[in-house]
Amino acid sequence: MGNNNQDSALVTAPIDSLNPSKRMLEIFEILSKEDAFNLIVLSKDGLRSTIDTPENIGLTKKQYYTRLKQLVDLGILEKNESVYHHTTLGKILYKNHLMTLLQHIKNSKNLEMVDVLKKSNKFDNEEILKFLKSVGIQDTMPNIDTKSSYTSNFEDMVSKVLEMIEFAKHEIILCTRFANDLIINSILKKSTMGISVKILADNSLAESYLNDDTAGVSKSDKNSNERKNVVSNPYYPSKIDRRYIDVPFSMLIVDSLNVGIELVNNYDGSKFKGVVFVTGETLASQMKQNFNSMWAKSSTTPPQIITRNNC
Repeated sequence: MGNNNQDSALVTAPIDSLNPSKRMLEIFEILSKEDAFNLIVLSKDGLRSTIDTPENIGLTKKQYYTRLKQLVDLGILEKNESVYHHTTLGKILYKNHLMTLLQHIKNSKNLEMVDVLKKSNKFDNEEILKFLKSVGIQDTMPNIDTKSSYTSNFEDMVSKVLEMIEFAKHEIILCTRFANDLIINSILKKSTMGISVKILADNSLAESYLNDDTAGVSKSDKNSNERKNVVSNPYYPSKIDRRYIDVPFSMLIVDSLNVGIELVNNYDGSKFKGVVFVTGETLASQMKQNFNSMWAKSSTTPPQIITRNNC
């Protein structure tokens, strides 16, 4: 076969003659070539070299054999009969460096959130890592337009949440451990405008409404019943779906794009600590998965059933 003669020229160079720094630089240089990178990826499970291989993978014969020779000379690939495989170095390079780096690049936009938390000087590395783990930030896909911000001020948090709700066009998903009149009224308003709303209320929050008729507001307030129903009554208003569960942290997802995630105070969960706001489809998708998982385990009835109204 014609390619066998060309392949026979691919004799491994004395790579041990290169000092480690120079060899590393040469590896970085070859990895900067797209065709070489693709050959390494294609060789993961063995790349069979035939006369048609260059054309099949979109390379000229010159490109194909030049890159193969360089990869063999650097000890990244080796040939066994007519198949190219990763050497031990190639396997380490592929798994521990190329794929890891690629994953970090994919995660880079979501990880901007970590930088925001670090700059706030309010959280140590352990807290940040626990937070990331708790919200399930693991494997992600690239997200070009991801923006992050953080606030530990309750009023600023409410303002930002109201802004997110105000500009909602399709869907509002809320998982909450707390209640705020302004936020609840804003959600009620949006639900009457045809916006899809799903709410997971914390069991303790629902209990507080059911055990206290006033729920901390005046009985003369015309919206007091609505505020109570947002949390405790699954039938009102009909456009809002709500269920009950022990909520680990509050989250808000608007239009599968804008996300708010509560940072829980480990010492006193009843106190507000802070919220991270992120604009990005990837994180929104991850948080919706978390929400849907909790939704599947949630109850359709409040912790305590109101019997006096005889629904």
